[in-house]
Amino acid sequence: MVDTRNFHGRGWITTHAGSGPLRGVPQSEQLRLIERFTRIDADTIEYEVTADDPEVFERPWTVSMPLTRSDDHQLYEDACHEGNKATELILRGVRTLERERAATPTTGGAPASPSSSSDTGASSRTPGSPAESTR
Repeated sequence: MVDTRNFHGRGWITTHAGSGPLRGVPQSEQLRLIERFTRIDADTIEYEVTADDPEVFERPWTVSMPLTRSDDHQLYEDACHEGNKATELILRGVRTLERERAATPTTGGAPASPSSSSDTGASSRTPGSPAESTR
């Protein structure tokens, strides 16, 4: 069981860009989330979360869903924090390598390394600007 408290009340329980006008469930500083993970069998975990926020809801509400093991997918730790630029930098490096490979005729030799490029992906643009995000 995971019992989460001490919310600041300035956000939403969940958001999703594809949800259109619904951007999430409001919450206050009184929000308390209780999550339960129950092993059902060797391949299934039942995930259940109860939201209790007397300032926002008339009574607590609960949602649950099965989490089923899939050998076709692998989970990786998602340890994010403020200022984490790892994904941005990894994608920038891969895009640079792709541009180098597209510009270099195939000779059967080893592909060009990212460090040999005259375009390192660095620019005066701010990361996340429209020009940067369309690359």
